[in-house]
Amino acid sequence: MVGSYWRNIRSHEDKEICQCNTCNVTESMEHILTQCREETTQLIWTMARNLWPHRDIPWPKINLGIILGCGCINLQAEVQERNEDNRTKRVPRPGPSRLLQILLSESAYLV
Repeated sequence: MVGSYWRNIRSHEDKEICQCNTCNVTESMEHILTQCREETTQLIWTMARNLWPHRDIPWPKINLGIILGCGCINLQAEVQERNEDNRTKRVPRPGPSRLLQILLSESAYLV
């Protein structure tokens, strides 16, 4: 339970507000995972981004939706077909997809 849930529970009202010394906002899951200015939170996401080895695939903008849906991530690459049409074809990239799923889920767990 986070945020306003704690507002009406005697002797637990202080849990409604972010407990770090810099934010002073109502706690929410999105705030905890992505928006809190706590040094460790920012460090974890920076380290995850720095671990990402695929320079041809941009690191996603981290938000609650990306974190919650990370198990469904399916990265694809456009590949030029070698035929008379020279069309591009989208092919799955299972290795980078799985790595991104792991980095996002483990980073969220660490936060």
